[in-house]
Amino acid sequence: MYFKNFFSLSLLSIFIYSEIADANKAFYFMNGKHDQQDAIEKIVKEKFSIDEYEQVKIQSLYNPKTQSDDFILYLLPKNNHNLMTARINMDHTRFISIEKNFIPTSQLQETTCPDPSIEFIVFAPNDNDLEQKITMKIANAAERQGLKTIRLLRENATRENYLNYLVCPQLKGNFYDGNANPYMILTYDGFIHVDEIQTTLANQFQYKVIHVWVAGEAFENPMESAMIDMAKAQRFMAGESSLTIGPSDLTGACTMNKAILHESITDSLAACYKKYGLRIDRWGLGGYGSDYFGQ
Repeated sequence: MYFKNFFSLSLLSIFIYSEIADANKAFYFMNGKHDQQDAIEKIVKEKFSIDEYEQVKIQSLYNPKTQSDDFILYLLPKNNHNLMTARINMDHTRFISIEKNFIPTSQLQETTCPDPSIEFIVFAPNDNDLEQKITMKIANAAERQGLKTIRLLRENATRENYLNYLVCPQLKGNFYDGNANPYMILTYDGFIHVDEIQTTLANQFQYKVIHVWVAGEAFENPMESAMIDMAKAQRFMAGESSLTIGPSDLTGACTMNKAILHESITDSLAACYKKYGLRIDRWGLGGYGSDYFGQ
């Protein structure tokens, strides 16, 4: 469903949007300092318009000898919640090629719920003040409603933690604020692939969990059908477009907050988009479960 009307932002949204952190380094090596760090940074600067990105996260890929030859790049745009990916192919220290729009393969893992009493998850992997503040507000709102809540923020927002808590049997709601594309969502230490949602999380939610993702293009196939048809989300809300940082965070948080208060999520999205949304941002909302939280 689309909400395309244009409405001006409130003073509150402008104020919060102005507080987006710009303290992150341009490059972040997810596996720690690397001996080819300077060479990799130089390649990225040559191959990409680096000024367009808030941060480039770089993950080493290891060969059978546990040597790091190749690298995955996660490029986070400055102005939206999309996720660009690429792969740098190396022969030890020699650059071979770069694959833009590279889609990594899934990393299937077994899952175990760490705390069966958990009812609500908030997940924000980026070191971004806006996303962290928004996510903590949702956690506070959930706890005020008596929901047992786990906060997976920054270094705790790992793929293993997320997948494990997503299989908890009492889960009712899940709020994500980060970066995505139709094939994956970003975690602090990498990503969760759509294949994992189709397999690891198959039939998991049984139309009893509402998911709100402030995540660009996540409401596009194959991710849309994976969440709705395979994982059986009660309701799934995410970006059909790339989602502008600031207004979309407020729209998503406002919608989830109203849903927690047992307002219709469809009506909540319409009201929150009217208050905070931008015309260029398109949201998707789908699922075959109730429009009301906890039902």
